[in-house]
Amino acid sequence: MKNLLHTIFFVLSIGTSIFAQHLTISNSGQTGTSGTNWSITGNVLEVIGSGSANVNTSVIVNHLTNTGDLVITVPSLNGTIRNVIISSPITYAGSINRTLTIKSQNHISITSGGNITSSAALLNVVIRACISTGFYDEGNVDMNNVTINTNGGHLWIGGGGADAQWNGLTVGNSSARIWLDDIPGLKLLGCTLNTNGGNIYLSGMSFDTWNSTGSANYGIDLDNSTITSGAGNIALSGQLLGRYTSGFGIFLGARTGNINISATTGSITIVGDGYDSANNGNGIRHALNVAVNSGRNLTISTVSGNISLTGSANFSNSTVNDAEGLLMSSGNTAKSLKITSQTGNISLSGTNTRANTGQYCNGIRLYALDVADAIYIGDDGVNPYTGNITFQADAILQRAINPGAGSIALKTSGTLTIQPFTTAFTYLRAGNSPGTLTFDDDWNFGTATTSLALGKTTNTLALTLMNSMSVNGPLSIYGGALTLNANLTTTNTTTGDILLKGSTITGTGTITVANGKNLSANVSANSTSSNVINGTNASFTKLGTGILTLSASSGYSGLTTISSGTLQFNENKTFSDLSIANSSSLILASNKQFTVTGVLTNNGTLTIESGATFLQGTSLAGTGTYNVKQFVTGAGGATPTGRFWYMGVPVNNLSRATAFGAASASNRLWSWSESGQAWSSQLVDATALTPTTGYSFRTGSDVTLNFTGTS
Repeated sequence: MKNLLHTIFFVLSIGTSIFAQHLTISNSGQTGTSGTNWSITGNVLEVIGSGSANVNTSVIVNHLTNTGDLVITVPSLNGTIRNVIISSPITYAGSINRTLTIKSQNHISITSGGNITSSAALLNVVIRACISTGFYDEGNVDMNNVTINTNGGHLWIGGGGADAQWNGLTVGNSSARIWLDDIPGLKLLGCTLNTNGGNIYLSGMSFDTWNSTGSANYGIDLDNSTITSGAGNIALSGQLLGRYTSGFGIFLGARTGNINISATTGSITIVGDGYDSANNGNGIRHALNVAVNSGRNLTISTVSGNISLTGSANFSNSTVNDAEGLLMSSGNTAKSLKITSQTGNISLSGTNTRANTGQYCNGIRLYALDVADAIYIGDDGVNPYTGNITFQADAILQRAINPGAGSIALKTSGTLTIQPFTTAFTYLRAGNSPGTLTFDDDWNFGTATTSLALGKTTNTLALTLMNSMSVNGPLSIYGGALTLNANLTTTNTTTGDILLKGSTITGTGTITVANGKNLSANVSANSTSSNVINGTNASFTKLGTGILTLSASSGYSGLTTISSGTLQFNENKTFSDLSIANSSSLILASNKQFTVTGVLTNNGTLTIESGATFLQGTSLAGTGTYNVKQFVTGAGGATPTGRFWYMGVPVNNLSRATAFGAASASNRLWSWSESGQAWSSQLVDATALTPTTGYSFRTGSDVTLNFTGTS
């Protein structure tokens, strides 16, 4: 019954006094300091009694000009909806800074022409709905074709029955809020808000607690509007709460016209939250929806201020597969959805407690139409952008797949970080049906980025890359199984290192490291990579406990270091310097050619498979182990027949049994004595073999000999 009465009261509250009382501010209202149901006492204009009131805008202007600040209040009166309606301009031209506060028990409506402006001094403006904490504890703010210009003053629009402090002003402690379906908590249609240095705060809530049927419940609904603050900060906070069918915490929807939110040195912070209650309806729910219709544009920009968009979805009671933290949808032209700065940082974040529900439940969803730069994050098109871009969500959906379009652009000459919100990605999705986000050629990162990080050190979800990346600085990729089917390039000779960290690394792309810089590959499991590694004077470092096998020819020419785990080369390789750390291993594949032109430092294990050619360079260091293998054929079993194998021993500290196996009738070894000019049979397994001695071996079966020792 309570919500039914709310519906009746709200519908009849505009233009009738049957169930509601209003304060109407217009150019046809009463003048002076008091009138029917209203009076000014001190700096407070209050509606008194139980009737409606009509106050002339000149009353407000005269008080601000000649007396001081003004608080306009329609206080609580149980059993009655009480609203404020502003339909004519309030134009302040005084020379003294003032504050105008408008407070209503319930709703505030500012209609076309109800502009609030200041032309000389600054004018702080506080618009505060829903000051009642009683039965009718709701009140939205509806602004249609309205201009507010504070000339340097602050602007606060929200609600709340308790006082709070904000930038030295007394404001409310909550949002403008509504309990009814299809009505925003705060609506701005065709509006211009300009503070010219003052801060802006806008807060709205949709809190449907009744029939859960609304399909357009928005905490904040912004369309065809401009918000600009200059050096002031801009903050939008919208919430979608309760029982409802569909809705958004904040809807920045360029439907009937363009949206422009801008500051110079001020920051822009937009936060959308969504929660629901038990027994709610099921429908589309987004915490923060940023969308552009065809032919429209939406721009969020600063010069040096930071920009942050955050959507937090907590729709735990819904089962519909369409609930997003942050949704960004472009129009049909380049840069129709544009977030830009010159030096400020840009952060896009999304969370979702229901990411496991389906394809359309994510922290961030991007829907870019098939046009280059449809969603554009970075420079303003005139000035370069040097700030940092952070894109973070555990679950990400690239809704449209537009081959070759480059429809999603994240461009900066600062740092670019794409990472999970918590420790690891949970879903990387693409397309309408279950598909995998591969950061393909829909994504355009440019070539000026001075640092690019994909994932974070704790990420364990597999990553597949299908689009080339060129970075003017370090490049770091973290994941579970890494599949690198795209070319990766760094160009900065001071900072251009590459770090790849995953359980495995595979792929076919070419990795080109900047001159003199390092590629580190950290794997925890065994994998074979067909990636080509190039780079003049570039070095390579193997990290992690896994075995990494490089199966493609690599042209990098600097130091190769195996710091942990095992590295295997399956193709010919010339090393400048080679270093194997303690407890680490290097394996050189069979029938390939390997050359070290500089220093070989082995404190681990170097294995040269049978048939491989290995040429050592200028010097040898370390206390590690060498394992040189040679496959030989044999025949005859216990009474060997066939060929004799003549060979030397390439390592020290090697016994007969270690290299050739235990002596037996089928396993025979002789050594040549230079002084005695005779062969001696070596039948004792523990006999130490001498590198300068020649040996003859005959075996009754095929066998791989292992010459394991030290240098």
